[in-house]
Amino acid sequence: MERWALVTGLRGDLNLYEHLQNDLKKKRGVEHLFVLGDLVSPDHCCDALLNRLRFPLRNDLEPHCIYGWWEEQLLAEQGYRGDRKADDLRQSHGDHVVHALVEAVDADHLNWLSSLQFGFIELDCALIHGSSADVND
Repeated sequence: MERWALVTGLRGDLNLYEHLQNDLKKKRGVEHLFVLGDLVSPDHCCDALLNRLRFPLRNDLEPHCIYGWWEEQLLAEQGYRGDRKADDLRQSHGDHVVHALVEAVDADHLNWLSSLQFGFIELDCALIHGSSADVND
């Protein structure tokens, strides 16, 4: 039987991701790692984690990533979602958190983040962040 590891909410924390990778190396039979969004946050500089996700180490279990609510807010604020801005984030946390999120992610990662899908269909499972309607659900 094929085993999967599912994780969400890394929120820019490379140390957490390294602990996760180390733990997965000890588990037998885990063949796929799915990172179900919330890769970024305003709480950490996210660049080191994003680099590791984009360019895994040779002995890492390769991550398959989708975007979540925090990525959606970042991409909206940075103009990747048309005229939309990070209004949900601004309304719930304030302008200072929107600014901190933009500062936490180098612009070099934005094209990669915008290329991520809303979800995966793997075997007979749909893996998404939120609900089938939206990442906000």
